[in-house]
Amino acid sequence: MKFGRRFFSPSFILYANPNSGPHTRLGITVTRKIGNAVTRNRFKRLVREAFRLHPEWFDRPVDLLVIVKRGRSPEGLGQVVRELQEVLGRCLAER
Repeated sequence: MKFGRRFFSPSFILYANPNSGPHTRLGITVTRKIGNAVTRNRFKRLVREAFRLHPEWFDRPVDLLVIVKRGRSPEGLGQVVRELQEVLGRCLAER
């Protein structure tokens, strides 16, 4: 993401870069330092579900990379949605 922007929330780092494709693309990174495979996969499922439930967040195609921060793990889908909505609000407002 050479020309993308970086945004922070308590649990995530979000890189955003406009794309010229037909739809938004999502990448999720959870390092092994977060926990075992079950824990890492749970965080990835929560982030995917948050994006699936809220397609209205995107009016134009964008490439997104979500990195889960170490030490501050989201506790549930509600917290993930709140944090991503807040950080995406800042991200999409700057475009």
